[in-house]
Amino acid sequence: MAASIWGEFTVGLMILIISVVLTNLPTAMQSPGPFKESKTVTHSNQVTLRVTPNRIGENLYEVTLKDRQGQPIKNIEQLHLTFTMPEMDMGKETVNLTKIADGKYQVQGLHFSMAGKWNVHVHVLTKSLESIDTDFSVLAGSQ
Repeated sequence: MAASIWGEFTVGLMILIISVVLTNLPTAMQSPGPFKESKTVTHSNQVTLRVTPNRIGENLYEVTLKDRQGQPIKNIEQLHLTFTMPEMDMGKETVNLTKIADGKYQVQGLHFSMAGKWNVHVHVLTKSLESIDTDFSVLAGSQ
């Protein structure tokens, strides 16, 4: 009889401990889907950032650059993205993008290491040493 009571007490305690652990785990954040946003910056140039599929893990990051007439900007020396997480200190990661076509650059990689809001800073340097800079706020999901 005493063993039965101790067995029931132990099972009840284990259920309580498991409930506490599961209650304090964060919920999975659904992926909001692919991200695409355009911004008008210096000299009426347009910078567009696309992130697909926009979740933790491997994503394709694509930047498109157009001048005020809507034509691709061709005189780009370098373009890189810097990833930071404003809500948590995850450090900074900077990656260079590869030219795919005039005004179109991309990189693929594991640059969102956690679900949440990320700041993606786009830095473009033209061959005439002019800078084009802008920031995008991207909400990355976990699934």
